[in-house]
Amino acid sequence: MRSWEVDADPARLGGSTLADVDERHTGRASAYGHRAVTAVLAVVVGLGAAGLLGVHTSTASDGAGSWEVTVDYPRVARPGLDVTLTVTVRDAEPLPAEVVLTLDVAYLHIFEAQAIYPEPDAQSGDGGRVSFSFTPEPGATELVVDFDQYVQPGSQRGAATTAEVSADGRPTVVVPLRTTLAP
Repeated sequence: MRSWEVDADPARLGGSTLADVDERHTGRASAYGHRAVTAVLAVVVGLGAAGLLGVHTSTASDGAGSWEVTVDYPRVARPGLDVTLTVTVRDAEPLPAEVVLTLDVAYLHIFEAQAIYPEPDAQSGDGGRVSFSFTPEPGATELVVDFDQYVQPGSQRGAATTAEVSADGRPTVVVPLRTTLAP
């Protein structure tokens, strides 16, 4: 035999190559443990395949007088995923010259905002709340505001807010929202 070749004959090495294998974890309890872990993994994979672990969007709405506010928002989401936040303001009459949407800053911090469509004419805040002012088209009876955003990868907790929509001469409409983040 050459010096670089390895002699793999167990008889020449002094016995079985399995002599030092620990046999404590080869019993029934170990088999049941493996089956349990496999079953849990199969359930998680099944839930994911059924779409139950992704983003779940909800709709909340309220109205006052002749106008109604509807918000499509992420009820359950996960960090790093795109989510929908759309605020729709409808009225039987033409909308006022200015419509103001107000949200909590803490709620907006769980998202990474890319853009707001249409762009607000003005934006102001007091540290805890931020207000976006929009000018609807003259004679329009509907204003749709879309937030292009995703959940920040570092966000671990959800948040709650109220979407408040106000305008001159119209009562303020308050729509409560809550987003829960899953790992």
